[in-house]
Amino acid sequence: MAKNPANIKIGSAWVSWGGTDLGYTKGNVKLKLKQETHDVTVDQLGKLPIKSFLLNEEASVVVPLVERDVATNLLNGFGENIGKDIADNAQQLEITPQATGDSLSITFYKAYPVIDTEIEFSPDSERVVEIEFRIFPQIDTTTGQAQLGTITL
Repeated sequence: MAKNPANIKIGSAWVSWGGTDLGYTKGNVKLKLKQETHDVTVDQLGKLPIKSFLLNEEASVVVPLVERDVATNLLNGFGENIGKDIADNAQQLEITPQATGDSLSITFYKAYPVIDTEIEFSPDSERVVEIEFRIFPQIDTTTGQAQLGTITL
């Protein structure tokens, strides 16, 4: 039902990876979902697509960590794993709203932390380590179908 203020949610979220709570965050957990399509066009209609095919789906989650021990654990091994297949070590990532009664649930079956961060050293703010989790598909070996995870609103 549209126009229902009770459906508007705000608030932070808890994040866990591989069953481990990643602790406090600062700067908002960000979920990015992206779909790539191929539009089918014909000469007679110019650039107006007559249909479109879904080619790819991608997801990533950025978690701004402020608890030093958690960030240190994820940064361990930086620079030592060149050539490593990170999908082999991907684990389940879960995002759960902090607010009681919020039914949103996000689970990605295979996620791995990829480091692309700047750490700011400032006398008046917390040190934040942004970790981006790359999401990989879970492949059903019987059907060959790929699934990234589930989002329940």
